[in-house]
Amino acid sequence: MSRRKKEISDETEKHAEDETVDEVKNIKMKGKRKMKKKKKYI
Repeated sequence: MSRRKKEISDETEKHAEDETVDEVKNIKMKGKRKMKKKKKYI
C-alpha cells in the first residue's frame, strides 16, 4: 500500500508541476502579447 500511495503522490506532484509550468508560460505569452500591442501603438 505504501508503495502505491507514494506512486500516486508522485503523479499528483508531477501534474501540479505541469500546471504551474503552463501557468508561467501563459503569463509570459500574455506579457509578450501586451508588449507587442504597446509597440504597435507607439
